[in-house]
Amino acid sequence: YPLDVVERLWKVLEAFASGTPVLGANLGGIPELVIPDRTGSLFESGSVDGLVDAIDDVLAHRDAYRPDPARVARAFDLARTVDAYESVLGGER
Repeated sequence: YPLDVVERLWKVLEAFASGTPVLGANLGGIPELVIPDRTGSLFESGSVDGLVDAIDDVLAHRDAYRPDPARVARAFDLARTVDAYESVLGGER
C-alpha cells in the first residue's frame, strides 16, 4: 500500500483505540477494520449522500457505536504486529 493508505488505516485504529466510531469510505483496508453498526459506518467512496447517511446514522444511534479500545490493543499489540511482519518478511527475532 502507498504510505497515505497506511496512514489512513492507522487513523482508523487510533479512533477505535479512543472509543471513537469511524465513518470510512468503502475502499482500501477500511472495510476490513470497520464493523458496520458497531465500530462505525461505511459509505461508497465519492458518495456525498452516502457520507451524509452515515453521519446521520451514527448521530441517531450513538449508543450503538462503541469501538472497543481493548480489542484494538489485543489485535494490534506491538509484539504481535512485529511477529506478523517478521513471519511475512522471513525475519527472526
